[in-house]
Amino acid sequence: MLKVKTKLGWDEVKGITVIADEDIKKGSCITYFDPDYDLVFEKTYIENMPEAQKQYVKNMTYEYEFGIDYKYVLPFGHEPYMNHDSKPNVDEYGRALQNIKSGDELTCDYVLMDSRCVLGSEPWLT
Repeated sequence: MLKVKTKLGWDEVKGITVIADEDIKKGSCITYFDPDYDLVFEKTYIENMPEAQKQYVKNMTYEYEFGIDYKYVLPFGHEPYMNHDSKPNVDEYGRALQNIKSGDELTCDYVLMDSRCVLGSEPWLT
């Protein structure tokens, strides 16, 4: 879940974006796993969901500990809408890689967070 104030935005190319709603200092914790809010699904549970829910969960989750035990995390709040960037401003541990101004988009590198994301597998995944 996100530890900072955010809002959703819109980009004509990316679609939904997550926008910082406060200034964030480099090194600050932006996201973290909270078992009281974030949902964890086992792969076998996802496979048995109705198709619409299965696709939603597959699109909005990331691997728990990079695929350990085939568990996937569905974060609470806006975090599932963070977009990929090969030069993100949030690292795979949820820390700000630079100072982020209120109004800036929050981005992460999907490749570093989820083994299902392979460079070049999608046109935007570079």
